[in-house]
Amino acid sequence: MNDLSSVYGHALLAQLADNPASRQLAFRLRHQVYCKERGFEPDDRYPLGLERDEHDDRALHILVRNRRCGAPLGVSRVVLDDPDGGTPLPVETHGCTEVRERLERLRMMDNVKVAEVSRFAVTRNLRRIMELQRGIGSVHVSMGVVAMIFAQSWRYGVTHWIGLLDACLPRFLRRLGIGCQPIGSVIEFRGTRQPVMADLRDVWEGVDRRNPELTRLAERFAGEGPIPRRKPSRPAANVEMQAVQAGVA
Repeated sequence: MNDLSSVYGHALLAQLADNPASRQLAFRLRHQVYCKERGFEPDDRYPLGLERDEHDDRALHILVRNRRCGAPLGVSRVVLDDPDGGTPLPVETHGCTEVRERLERLRMMDNVKVAEVSRFAVTRNLRRIMELQRGIGSVHVSMGVVAMIFAQSWRYGVTHWIGLLDACLPRFLRRLGIGCQPIGSVIEFRGTRQPVMADLRDVWEGVDRRNPELTRLAERFAGEGPIPRRKPSRPAANVEMQAVQAGVA
């Protein structure tokens, strides 16, 4: 595999989609992946070709693009929690009592901030888009998305991630050093999904041990621009993160 630092120096660009133009790219890629490539969402629900919902206005949107042509390749979002619980996270809308109870307990704790990671997707058109830059695969895009999720989580003081994973993935992710703790029973949402939570301190320790290249990339993203360079006590992914592409809601 190409060195991640080199790949993100000359071929790929990871960014926070923090303006209308870049967010539109993120929503358009989500429409391409979730409506056209995977069929998770009905295409006719989004006549403008932008897949978005009511949670996007308070989310951090992560985007990985082809550095040469600017085409979007990978996307995810980090939905920041309302500490008062007045506006539920997406995962709370699926009727899982255990999720609600866990979040209520965390919201009462000092120095705890929860965010939901969702809409993780990498386009199947990657090979065509990267035609002139061979050796760049979905794994490179996935790891860049994850690294930027880490960097933005640190910037906004997030201590815990919550999300929905394909029911078979939590065990797989633990083998990679990603400590996702199941919450309650599986639910039906675009297939069978397991609500999970992860403490970023524990996740970082596992990733740093199993995939130091990803650790270095995340720290590089966190150290650029106005983001303060700081390392949690211990943040999550590996070369195999491409498996998450189909597993995160």
